[in-house]
Amino acid sequence: VCSSDLQGSAAGLFDVEMWNLLASSVDPTDPVAFAIDVSPERDKASIGVAGYLGENTHVQVIDNRKGTGWVVGRIKELKEKWNPVAIVIDSGSPAAALIPDLQAARIRVLTTSASEMAQACGDFYDAAHNERLLHADQPILNAAVAAATKRPIRDAFGWNRKNEHADITPLVAVTLAAFGLKQKRKPRGERAGTSGNRDRKSTRLNSSHVSESRMPSS
Repeated sequence: VCSSDLQGSAAGLFDVEMWNLLASSVDPTDPVAFAIDVSPERDKASIGVAGYLGENTHVQVIDNRKGTGWVVGRIKELKEKWNPVAIVIDSGSPAAALIPDLQAARIRVLTTSASEMAQACGDFYDAAHNERLLHADQPILNAAVAAATKRPIRDAFGWNRKNEHADITPLVAVTLAAFGLKQKRKPRGERAGTSGNRDRKSTRLNSSHVSESRMPSS
């Protein structure tokens, strides 16, 4: 349904066929991590989530709206409902301006440095190309991926936020969410001393709860 969002983007960072093959209709179970990104003009903001499906990382865009006034309240709602292992913001991004308000709401934020942002983007890129990343096939994320370009960060790269033709906050948000998840909780099979038979929380992320009609197309 959403594959058309990447048509013509094969020359970009992500191959069309590869990205489409990573689409999954199955939602991850706990644990999850959330992340926030804001556009340079502060006219758009996104919240992304990452969780595990087996050894793979699954990402979704939870919310994408105009402005930033809604973000703190929405994150507070999500935190109370899902108890995430991390809520991530890039310390050098426009979203960092929200940190004082989040802290005032007693929400702990995991911030990334420039080098950690480069690591997050590299991890996301590698996971996609190594088929260790899954996504929910959302038009708003597909469009951001199609428009993605690089900006240099020392000897590495990050996503270029200064794209006047596209909103890439959905891509940045899910990239940071995946980074936060990896930092705070390894995939189940990689956790030392864990048993494959140990019960997991039954809470699941699904469209009726976290991907409702909150993602306008424009």
